[in-house]
Order: sequence, then structure tokens, then C-alpha cells
Amino acid sequence: QTGLNYAIGEYLIFVDSDDYADSKMLEDLAKEAKRTNADIVCCDVFYDYRSNSKYVTCNYDTDKKTIIFSILNNTIGSCGQYTRLVKHDFLINHKISFEPDISMFEDRIFAIKLFYHAEKISYIHKAFYHYVQYNTDSITKDISQKQISDMINAEKVIRVFLQKTNETWESSITDFQCYIRFILWLTNNPATMEIAQKIYKGSTKYIIKSLSIPKFHTRVVLYIY
Repeated sequence: QTGLNYAIGEYLIFVDSDDYADSKMLEDLAKEAKRTNADIVCCDVFYDYRSNSKYVTCNYDTDKKTIIFSILNNTIGSCGQYTRLVKHDFLINHKISFEPDISMFEDRIFAIKLFYHAEKISYIHKAFYHYVQYNTDSITKDISQKQISDMINAEKVIRVFLQKTNETWESSITDFQCYIRFILWLTNNPATMEIAQKIYKGSTKYIIKSLSIPKFHTRVVLYIY
């Protein structure tokens, strides 16, 4: 958010401090932005592990409502801001900013606002950015109380935002709740799992009834629990 507050460029993109990007990334994305006059130009991403690099295709070649659906059910490929070049004026005009005090799933909140307001989205089916994943089992480690609070608050912010749009998002919001339960359950921490059960108890029936989240391993974990 500090970066957004001080930015003066025509386009904006984010790079995490422990990742890196290919030298042609900004040039190619900027050319596409100029060619199409897009509000957002998207691309794919590499997930870099110690022994190999995995090409991850991001599902941006569709309409914006479907993109939002895929963000909520975690089939977008990557929710990171580093896969998107954004027109600065577009952010200013729609007053899009990061939520204060939320540091987990903040990228999902930001992305949903971006795509909801976007008039023109362009997509380059090419990866430039290297998302370093050397610590591959980090998701299974203990999640702090702050992270749990952030996930829950992020879901609330997204739900309130989408409910104001006069469109039907109920099933996708429930998918997002199921995904949060999936992450909390992976910790194998009884206290964390109890929190998930209490907060999203209404989604239990939904999980058993439809198991609609497309990622197979996510459905398996949800089904088991």
C-alpha cells in the first residue's frame, strides 16, 4: 500500500523481495497494455523449487466474472499481484487499495476489486515471473492466530464487497469458505480446526453435498474431514 501511495508511473506491478522476474517482463507487458489499452494485463508464472521450475498457467483468458469465481475457488493458478500489470489511473479512479491490517489473502481482496471494475483485460499466455517456493511445506506449519484472523476477515471483506454488486456470488463465497477450512485443516492443529468448524459450520453441508471445488486434492481433504 505504501508503494501505491507513492507511485507515479503510468502502470504498476508488484515484485516480492525473495522472487525474481525475467528481463523482458515489463517490456512485453507494457507493449501489450499500450496495444490493447487494457486496465489489466495478465500473464502466467513459474513456481521455482530447489530441483525444478514448474510453469503455472493462470486462468485469465475468460470473462471477469469467471476470473473472480476462479480466485474464490482457488483455480486461478496464482492470485499474486506479480502476474498483473495495472493501469495507475484505473486504480485511482476506482479507489482500489489494500485492506489495512490484513496481511494474508490481501492479494485476493485486491484482485477481486481489480477484476470487478475492469473494463478491458488482456492476457499473455507466457510466464516471466519466478515465484520462489524453496520452503515447499510451509502451508502445513502452524498458522498463527493473526493469520487465522486475517483469513476470516478477508472472507468477510470479500463477501460484503460482492454482496453490494447485485449479482449472485453465494456458491463461490461458500467455495472460498471451504478453501479456508482446507488450509486450517492441513495444519492438523485441533484448536485451529475447531475454529474453522465453528466459523463456517454452515458450509459443512455444502462440502458433503457438492464438493464443487475443482482441485482434486482439495476436495479429498474436505471430504475426509
